[in-house]
Amino acid sequence: MELRLLVIRTSEPEKLAKFYSFLGLTFEVHQHENLLFNYSTTIGSTILEIQPFTNTQTEVDKNLRLGFGIDNWDEVLWKLQNEHKVKLLIEPTKTDFGFMTIIEDPDGRKIELYRKILKVFKIKINQFIDDHQPGWVECNFFDVFGKEHTVQEKVPVVTVEQLDRNSVYPKEGVVACEIIKEWKDKNEKTVYTVRSTIWGIETIEGLSEFNLFAEQLSELVR
Repeated sequence: MELRLLVIRTSEPEKLAKFYSFLGLTFEVHQHENLLFNYSTTIGSTILEIQPFTNTQTEVDKNLRLGFGIDNWDEVLWKLQNEHKVKLLIEPTKTDFGFMTIIEDPDGRKIELYRKILKVFKIKINQFIDDHQPGWVECNFFDVFGKEHTVQEKVPVVTVEQLDRNSVYPKEGVVACEIIKEWKDKNEKTVYTVRSTIWGIETIEGLSEFNLFAEQLSELVR
């Protein structure tokens, strides 16, 4: 089962869409036959729409509570507090559900913000190949079948280290991925089928889906 559509109704759709854009969402504007504007964005397979009140609606449903996993957590929180003057209802704290805080949207709904944790797989950065900013490196990794895969990517995409031609190689790097499925090989070892398109990364052969052992994966806090 999937959640495909979530509709928020408000007396000020444009104002509310602007607020949610502070969290990193990008909205498209649609005008329907009734000449009212709707704001729509897609999060994974879910469409989030901000629509005007219905003809019989006069109050906001403040009992609706939303939660978002936030990319670039520190940057987003800093901008919310310092540029947009949004108050945190609780200080960022570790919970059973993740590291999070709570804010209110302009209508008074409670919004939970979670520091996003990405699944990544490990790669080996073997050499610096291009000085074109911000610098490019060639990396490799092996899948569960022993096939070697080569990736050529920008330095800051695969590591936080400042690398150039004078750096000592190899280095460790990571690629963000989405887990497609989990299965067992003939030796009962856990294998994950992953897709590397979260950061738009493909191998030099144009591949983006791989079968990797569990120990090749880890988590990265954004």
